[in-house]
Amino acid sequence: MDTTLAPRRLFFYASRVKTANSLLRPSVSKRRIRIFFLAAAALAFSSTALCGQTESSPNTDPNAPVVTKVEPPSWWINLKPEVVLLVSGHHLEATHVVCNLPSVLVERTQATDGGSYLFVWMKIGPETQSGTAVCHVTTPTGATSFELPLAARAMKLGKFQGLSREDVIYLIMPDRFANGDPTNDEPVEARGSHDRSNPRAYHGGDLRGIREHLPYLKDLGVTTLCLTPILKNGAAQDYHGYGAVDLYAVDPHLGTIQDYQELVAEAHKQGMKIFFDFVPNHIGPKHPWVAAPPLPDWFHGTQQHHMDTTAGISGTFYGKTDKPAIAHDPFETLVDPHAPARLSRNLTDGWFFNILADLNTENPVVAEYLLQNSIWWAETSGLDGFRLDTFPYVSRSFWSAWHTELHRVYPYLTTVGEVFHPDPSVTSFFCWRAEAFRRDRFGREHAF
Repeated sequence: MDTTLAPRRLFFYASRVKTANSLLRPSVSKRRIRIFFLAAAALAFSSTALCGQTESSPNTDPNAPVVTKVEPPSWWINLKPEVVLLVSGHHLEATHVVCNLPSVLVERTQATDGGSYLFVWMKIGPETQSGTAVCHVTTPTGATSFELPLAARAMKLGKFQGLSREDVIYLIMPDRFANGDPTNDEPVEARGSHDRSNPRAYHGGDLRGIREHLPYLKDLGVTTLCLTPILKNGAAQDYHGYGAVDLYAVDPHLGTIQDYQELVAEAHKQGMKIFFDFVPNHIGPKHPWVAAPPLPDWFHGTQQHHMDTTAGISGTFYGKTDKPAIAHDPFETLVDPHAPARLSRNLTDGWFFNILADLNTENPVVAEYLLQNSIWWAETSGLDGFRLDTFPYVSRSFWSAWHTELHRVYPYLTTVGEVFHPDPSVTSFFCWRAEAFRRDRFGREHAF
């Protein structure tokens, strides 16, 4: 979303507006009329030039503040009143931030990474009407603005339905299912990424293709679709969706946010449900945060110094020598009560296969960002539940807080989480609705 403001135009009036009859009186000379309009035109030109100089100052002054992105890009009134905005840009060391709506209060701010990021803690009053909050940022080197659209919540009827015991879940990797829109096979920013002869490249499936095949899926007896992540990914081989570079955008290979909204709406018309694959553990290696994190402890470690999920899983694992080939699944340590704690920590805090940056969900600002992200996707699309990716890798304190707040907003929405079983060939799941946790298929209860 483009967060820059449209140029403002100022109109100046040199004198009181005269009526048409008075301007056309024979007593008023043509020369006086010509002088009047020439003066007005000159004043208007100087005003426009002044406005242009103010608006273009970020381009001419290298130290002027610039806003390039706002996350979340929009919000809703009467939803979750406290919102933490992550504003990205340059020279955002704010000394003052104020919004044009009196019911929108900026409680505090924090600039980080040399002004590349600005956190804005905002409170949206209950009397706020739908519209756009224009927030002005003052810094030691200038001023800039950003916008936050505030909308009224849509009708909840037929949305946020959750699961029942009668539901049948069908897992879809969108890129591998059906190609409904060939025009997005190779987006402008990803030329050469579509190649069906390459098993690691994009193959053309998209959200429209899923929507067009909903009757087919319904005929199979499917009631709920669980899609692998639809977020924008940054690598030519991230067709699976787990290398996100933007947590608020749909991958252009798959379509647009509107395509996702239409898929959810059409599924609901068919009596079906849609689940969102929520990945709070990591992001892709090409995400801008990897090179410049918003906070020093935004990740577990840094790009240069971090743990690796496969660290320690070598020939010396479990007392083996260095020579034999590795024969152990590294994820065994998550369920093995005898595994050293240091090996489990490599998995829970390490960068996944030394590639995917591990988010520090123990950091309350990171946790709030992820909570708002999940709420934003739910409210934007009306989805029915979340699939919790990499559940064992994320702090239990995060899951507890996330679960409590999410179900305060959406009491009937269901989350399905992955649970590791001692047998590596078995993957079990648990789900809960509101405050009631359910047992997995092995009869075990999962609660915090």
